[in-house]
Amino acid sequence: MRRALLVTIGALVVATVLAPRAATAQTTTTLPPLEDVTLRGRVLNADGSPVANTALRVDAVNDSGFALVGFFFSLGFSTLSCFGTDKELCPVPNSKRFNGSTDAHGNYSFTFHNAHRRGIQTDTDYVLSIGVPARSGADKFVVASYELELQDPVHNAPDLRMWDPSVTISPGEREYRVAYKRRPVSKNGGQILVNGKPLAGVGLSDTGGIDARAVEDQTFSFVANAAKDVKAAGTIYHQRFTAAPVERRGALVPLSRGAACTATRADGSAAHCGYTDGDLVTPGVVDPNPCFGTARGPCQQPVTKVTVDLGATKAVGEIRTRCGCAVQASVDGASWSNLPTSGTFGPQKMRYVAVTGESLGAVPEISVWPPWPDSGESIGLLPHSSHRGAGGTGGRPWLLALVAAAVLLVVAGAVANRRRAATGDAADA
Repeated sequence: MRRALLVTIGALVVATVLAPRAATAQTTTTLPPLEDVTLRGRVLNADGSPVANTALRVDAVNDSGFALVGFFFSLGFSTLSCFGTDKELCPVPNSKRFNGSTDAHGNYSFTFHNAHRRGIQTDTDYVLSIGVPARSGADKFVVASYELELQDPVHNAPDLRMWDPSVTISPGEREYRVAYKRRPVSKNGGQILVNGKPLAGVGLSDTGGIDARAVEDQTFSFVANAAKDVKAAGTIYHQRFTAAPVERRGALVPLSRGAACTATRADGSAAHCGYTDGDLVTPGVVDPNPCFGTARGPCQQPVTKVTVDLGATKAVGEIRTRCGCAVQASVDGASWSNLPTSGTFGPQKMRYVAVTGESLGAVPEISVWPPWPDSGESIGLLPHSSHRGAGGTGGRPWLLALVAAAVLLVVAGAVANRRRAATGDAADA
């Protein structure tokens, strides 16, 4: 009996030890084979005509976390540098590129060798992208792309139809109005860029405008984009569309522009203060070796306080810190009062503004503004001289002179008629 029990226990132990090995061997030997995958489809212009004999590319991306969030909505993919003739620029990080071209009917086809195992969807993202000249000018491109994961030997992609909206930017009371025809049955949006970099925390308002104080007097671009997911034969094609950028220059300058400022680090030392220079995208302090993470040797403590001196006491109605920082104001630099963290408030007299936080290193600019006009009249957002067709009379003083002359002639005529009428009445009397 005891011997039989020992034999049974031994058998169970051997089975337990050998089972994982057998499972591993079975898994290894039963993996489906690698196979080629063909991706084919058609590209159409915005009017439905084929995009003929045009270069396009596919990027096999191993790290989609970087590439697919916003890379294909960036300004870089709307310029000649990425889609000009014989250009191999704007590479997608962590990817392998396949180049191709459409034929006379807008058709394309790519074959990827040993791209996936039969019946198993790939972890690699395949992104097809193409750019064609925009209607707004030969130096601008509109871009269309889609992303998919391979799972079948042949993928017949849905038609990719370009999107080329006419985008206009016109001045308003407190914002620049952006107008364009949205892409139907798609999620529409856009990016605001300064010097080719996204303006952090700034987007279109609920009324479709760009906050005039957010862009100040800088030259900015708006890039409209749209997205649509299309499903075909069990595969989702994440289509993305980028319009040509439209550029304009802002018209407003804050009270703090060029004002003296001091930046103080956590240890009390001073740092270069770049918070009033008008650069809306570069951090106010750029530290080569900040004191965090794996910093070694001498390092820079974070900037925790910035003080702006307006040079004289002025009426202030808004302070934009671009961070969730504490704000204080003072007339004499000795007695301070607290202000809202960021935003507008009733007109207050101040000369000094102090902004404090755990770290202000990533903040590009601190802007101090006067109160908005109570009457609601135009704040001077007249069209820039290079945008004369946007409305208004900016850059056309001769038009103002003609209007003034016409008004004077009308007034003079009315006065003369009134005098003649008065003379006639006197004669009749």
